[in-house]
Amino acid sequence: MQAAPRGRLAFSPTEAHMIEVTIGEGDRLDGALKAFKKKVIKAGILKDLRAKRHYLKPSEAKKLKSAAARRRKRKAARF
Repeated sequence: MQAAPRGRLAFSPTEAHMIEVTIGEGDRLDGALKAFKKKVIKAGILKDLRAKRHYLKPSEAKKLKSAAARRRKRKAARF
């Protein structure tokens, strides 16, 4: 498999992905649940679901994107 270009996903957004957590014989369910949550967050699944919860008009998306850029720029200027 080729490496993904910077800033791009290594997979197609329409492609379904399954997150797996293997549990050993003596492992606890709490630990497996914690590992599953970490993998879901790292994969960006929740972020994607929240973003797709409602339709955003292109003009609204542009406003949100520019506001985020302003916040990043302000934060970078502080350091």
